[in-house]
Order: sequence, then C-alpha cells, then structure tokens
Amino acid sequence: MRAEIQDLEHRDLVLGQEIENIAYDDLTYIERARLAARMVDEAGRQPAEIDSAFSCGQTDRSRYLKIGRGIPTDILQWIGKAPCAGRPPWEQLVTALESDEAAEPRIRQVLAAANDEERPSTSDDRFNLVYRAAVETPKPEKAKPRTPEVRDIYVDGVEGPVARTRRTSEGLELIIIGERKAGFLAYAAEHGQEIVHQMMRHYEREQDINDMTEGFEDTDELTRGDQ
Repeated sequence: MRAEIQDLEHRDLVLGQEIENIAYDDLTYIERARLAARMVDEAGRQPAEIDSAFSCGQTDRSRYLKIGRGIPTDILQWIGKAPCAGRPPWEQLVTALESDEAAEPRIRQVLAAANDEERPSTSDDRFNLVYRAAVETPKPEKAKPRTPEVRDIYVDGVEGPVARTRRTSEGLELIIIGERKAGFLAYAAEHGQEIVHQMMRHYEREQDINDMTEGFEDTDELTRGDQ
C-alpha cells in the first residue's frame, strides 16, 4: 500500500475535504459557487476540474466562478447558505454590484442597520435584504409643489382687495375679486386685452426712463474721471 504524504496547512486541508465531499453534501447554489471559486483561487485547481467535481459544463462553471468571485466574502458570510435562492437572483446581485457603484455601499448600510437593530433570523431573509438593497435603487423624492406667491391688490376707497395676483409655473394669474365696484368685473372681462396693453406700455416707458437715468449716471462718472 502506498501513501502520499503532503504538508498541508489547516485551510488547505479543510478545503480539500470540502472538495472531496461535494458529491455527498447537499450544497446550495451559493455554496457551490463559492467553493468553485475557492478551488481555483485558493487550492490552485484547474477550472476544468470544476466540471467533474460538480458534474457541470463550461457554461455553469463560468457562472459558478463569476458569482463566487463577484460578492465580497464578508457579505456572503453574513447571508449564509440561502437555500431558497437559486442562480438567477445571485446573478442579478452580482450584476448590480458590477454596474452600480452605489450598490455595495447600500448593502453595507443595510447590514450595519440590521446588526444594530435586529438581524433577520433566516439566511433567505438576509439574502432578500441584501438583494433589495443592491437591485432596487431608491426612488428620488418628488419635489414638493411650490406654494404659489399670492398678492392682494387694494384700491383707496374700496373695502377689501379688489384683485389678486398669483405666480404659477406658467406665469402670472390676475383674479378680479367679486363686485367691489358695480360693473367693474364685466368691464375687466370685456377690456382685458386693452388693460394688459396699457400695462405693457406703462412698463416699457418705465424701462426707458430707467435706461436714460443709468446713461446719465455713466456720463457723469466719465466726466468726473476726465477732470
């Protein structure tokens, strides 16, 4: 009888036993994926050996390695076996970690909160917690509607406001309030275009006066500078 004596570290010995027991253990998907990655990365086995160890083909081997390497070890240890989670959700989790830089920070934030408060009791619950944190990106909060800027307009000799202006996202609304003056509401409705026209002309005259005043001030400054 021949016996081969090897100098193995404890970790290598444990990993070797895990590989030998693959056929006898009922491993969950993530356990198989993680073990496949360790076979290559830690035990130095050839990737093709995964095919015979797990009775799988090259496609499944690639999936095992991608998933087994794609999730940080401490997160996998926190989750555990997750017996109800098959390949698709694990693939989606890895894809989220690869494509979204904020996915892992979200996961770690959830883990920290769960450790501080109450850790989910089952491995599948812990997986679901991690999965949601990675895959379901938080929805941006809707901006609160802006409170319209309302201003009441008063006229001497009339009790109460005669009109009200309100800023909206589209512009400015002018509301004539009731019959403060008999017939004024009907007059405003009939002559609305004329009223707006007069307001526009009044605004333009004020702008012209302001421009002229600024021009005089600039001229005075230049004159003083030349003296």
